Amino acid sequence: MKTNIAVLLIAIMTASYARAIEPVTKIVEQSGAPLKITSYTAAYQEGDLFTKEGIRHYAEYKNTSGKTIVALIIAFFSFDIWNKHINSMPRYSIEDIPPDGNGNGVWLDPADGGFAFTTGIAGIVKVRFSDGTVWEADYDALSSKIGLILKELKN
Repeated sequence: MKTNIAVLLIAIMTASYARAIEPVTKIVEQSGAPLKITSYTAAYQEGDLFTKEGIRHYAEYKNTSGKTIVALIIAFFSFDIWNKHINSMPRYSIEDIPPDGNGNGVWLDPADGGFAFTTGIAGIVKVRFSDGTVWEADYDALSSKIGLILKELKN
């Protein structure tokens, strides 16, 4: 009986500690991008009968260009409690966002190890305008900025 109580207490303390770690989210600053992420949150979502398990990403964004946006890709980068990479997830949204207009979206990343999620980073990857032109991020610059964010978080 004493063993069962001890195991139960350890399980409760461990579960409480795991929930005490609040996720950190960062937005990659991308000068010259036609779309700006204005708000970003992410957290692990437990699954049940009606909900899938995974990392739930929510972003709000603003069209900073002078053209109507018709589609976009935001990349979400997920890291665990040791800032080890869990998953990278480019997610699409097809919507009309007029100049100076706003949009938002929710995406679920069913990544293995999502339960250990503590750090999320979001950046704009591509934007398509109503005239058919496409803006694409500089991937080297995006990678460098993500590296700097992770380095900052380790300090």
